[in-house]
Amino acid sequence: MIKNLLLIGFILTSTPLLANRKVEAEYLEKMSLFHKDGIENSKIALSKTQNKEIVKIAKKIIVEQTKEKKQLEKLRAKLYSDIRSSGNINKYPESGELKKSMGLEFDKLYLDSMAKQNKYEIMLTSKMLPEIISDEVHHMAVKIVKNKGNEIEKLEKIKNTLE
Repeated sequence: MIKNLLLIGFILTSTPLLANRKVEAEYLEKMSLFHKDGIENSKIALSKTQNKEIVKIAKKIIVEQTKEKKQLEKLRAKLYSDIRSSGNINKYPESGELKKSMGLEFDKLYLDSMAKQNKYEIMLTSKMLPEIISDEVHHMAVKIVKNKGNEIEKLEKIKNTLE
């Protein structure tokens, strides 16, 4: 009887943890993909813009997001290698438009799309924070919100200087 009660207690208390592990694994995967998109879009910016401030921030984004992407992937592998990917994680679709635009139109679109992506990442992360059970993932999520907020400020400051 006691063994059965202990087993039932374990099942009841661990089921949310199992669900949260899957949520965390998907969160890390999504954020890694968003970082990949940010890196790709910033590489496009380096090849297309003539604006020195955009070149500067694009280089910084590439360095910072490459570092964070590696951290996200490392955490995913360390904590959740046993959880399979859901496979239906949507990327942020902006690079097609960036590739087509030129000049001032490109600069504005790049700054807008990066700010929009960062705002989405902050919203997603803020929504996920109450669900996160791992201290390491929680720490990474808080760091992402802070970094993205700082990045948005810089992107918007540059945009205000255009024209």
